[in-house]
Amino acid sequence: MARRSFIFCDICNPLAIRYIEMRRSSGRDSRIGRRVSDGRNWFDGTDEDARLAGWVSADDGQHVCPACFGRMKSMRHVLEERLFVSEKLSKILEDEADF
Repeated sequence: MARRSFIFCDICNPLAIRYIEMRRSSGRDSRIGRRVSDGRNWFDGTDEDARLAGWVSADDGQHVCPACFGRMKSMRHVLEERLFVSEKLSKILEDEADF
């Protein structure tokens, strides 16, 4: 049996909720693994595959889906003040985002 790896967005899915029966097919759009009903993002694959699909990951293990990363670009300072993102993830936002 193959071992599978799941990555969950630490912004929209911090509880790592995944319902297989609600998963969209991977060929449908860029939101691979996105639930139809509530928008909790997760990815079925390796860290490298997730990066290729637009996910951002920090050295401390935090992962952010493409949709949340897009929203975070404009909200970075608010998130830092409220301690919703770590310093390492904040550094990634500075490095990868076009401010």
